[in-house]
Amino acid sequence: MTLPAASAAISMSMINTEFGRTSNTSDTSLEDLSDGTVATINTANAASDRPDGSTPHAMSEFYSYDHDLVNNATFNAWTGSFSGNDIIFSVTVGGSNQTKTGYGIFVTGSSGALLVGKQQVSGDTMDTTIQIAISTTGSPGTSGTGNSAGGFVNIADSSGSFNDGISDLSGNTQLYFSFKAIPHAAKSDSNSIYTLFLENNGGLNTEKELRANASSFGGLCLHESILVNTPNGDKLIGELNEGDLVYSHNLQTNQIEETIINEIQQPEHDNLYKVNDLLLTDDHPLFNINNELVSIEPELSLERYELESKQLKVGDKLKTIDNSDFEVMSIERYEGKYPTYTIFTDNENFYAGGILAHSEIKISIEMI
Repeated sequence: MTLPAASAAISMSMINTEFGRTSNTSDTSLEDLSDGTVATINTANAASDRPDGSTPHAMSEFYSYDHDLVNNATFNAWTGSFSGNDIIFSVTVGGSNQTKTGYGIFVTGSSGALLVGKQQVSGDTMDTTIQIAISTTGSPGTSGTGNSAGGFVNIADSSGSFNDGISDLSGNTQLYFSFKAIPHAAKSDSNSIYTLFLENNGGLNTEKELRANASSFGGLCLHESILVNTPNGDKLIGELNEGDLVYSHNLQTNQIEETIINEIQQPEHDNLYKVNDLLLTDDHPLFNINNELVSIEPELSLERYELESKQLKVGDKLKTIDNSDFEVMSIERYEGKYPTYTIFTDNENFYAGGILAHSEIKISIEMI
């Protein structure tokens, strides 16, 4: 029950009873009751209806105090830069992290720990890691430690239980968030949708969703020195732009076609091999003369990009733009880290160095 309001009689025995103790509990002190020694003060009470924990202590500070009071927190509107109702990321499997900042939400009647979690709604299980950093004084920034934030922590998968986000909230609180997407080293995501949960003092917010599609685009690559075959002659990748025409192969009609470049990616890689004079990553499939995909590391092509291919080996004959004979004479490791490229076309392939190379399918990662 609630202690009496101001000006009414109040006693130590009444305060003891409110804390669930016997009214005549021995060795009772007003200080221990007021500073949380006996029991944590319930901050669901208004500041004027609970002791402030500071000296000098007074019984009058307990007027209208309800030790069992529960006031559910209310989450107000989100703030930040959204696409519709979404926070969108774009990452590449095995590539760099991406951080988004400037998000927040105001909580009325907060108390205790903020709990954070995510729960799958549909799609595949998420292999991309989504992290959150939280502060009550300002944006955590790209480091996740700005404004006394504790750094980025994983948003745990949960279906009713949550991991601690930040503790000791009290009253009306402005929360600030930064989010980070960490792509898996090898696995992609395809349309994985999770609800983001924020919970505090009986209040729950589920307005936002995490949507993950992690791209394998940019993993399969050729060394930047390998010329791209185009209707305007052989070109270095630096001479080409999206929208330019290149030669590719329509596998349904078995005809060479002039195809628009939909996208170019130019990452650096340290997993290159030299096949005769062709430099490419170990997971980049080429086409043999039977229009079959062959790769130096077929298991990586399958695991990372869901592309089934045969083992590329000495003696294989590759598909060429002029139907000339290209027999694999050697396959050697090419040490070092180098600029590379790959091109996405509607035919999902392109000719480079006179050889037909598989393209890649671009997907993105987004958080709604």
